[in-house]
Amino acid sequence: MALRKDGRMAVLVGDIRMQGRFYSIQHDMMRMGDFESFLVKGQFNCVSDSRRYQKPFIPIVTEYLLLLHKKDALMVPFLFAKESCFSIADTDLTALTWHHLIRMTMESAGGEMTLTQLYVRLQNHPKSKKNGHYKDRIRATIYEHRSQYTSCGNGTYRLNYKVA
Repeated sequence: MALRKDGRMAVLVGDIRMQGRFYSIQHDMMRMGDFESFLVKGQFNCVSDSRRYQKPFIPIVTEYLLLLHKKDALMVPFLFAKESCFSIADTDLTALTWHHLIRMTMESAGGEMTLTQLYVRLQNHPKSKKNGHYKDRIRATIYEHRSQYTSCGNGTYRLNYKVA
């Protein structure tokens, strides 16, 4: 609010990592007004340079000079972001393919399931509700993506990678 109409503000910021999580301060600040430009600057002589970290560790080696522009005297631009999450288990999206749905369902069960278990888990999914032959679609998808699913016999399938 202290910035005059048509004024510009330059702010030097760096990103931080706390308790293993990365927080991008520059990303948040770029939303505070009419973002006009930025410069990337190398970060030197940091306190953290002399510390030893467990691997894998990617150091933060840059700072950002952000240039914000205030176009109007009375208007203060802002962005309201709502953070949330949803479950694929009960949501159908245009981008959600049968392969992705089956893979994620199997991951949530440890990486191995029988066809019967897949049918039961997916029978009430919106994608299944739209497809009267969803069991056929599940079998066909596993067949079409043979390189992703390994048959263990007796209608049991395992993902071709270890689930964390």
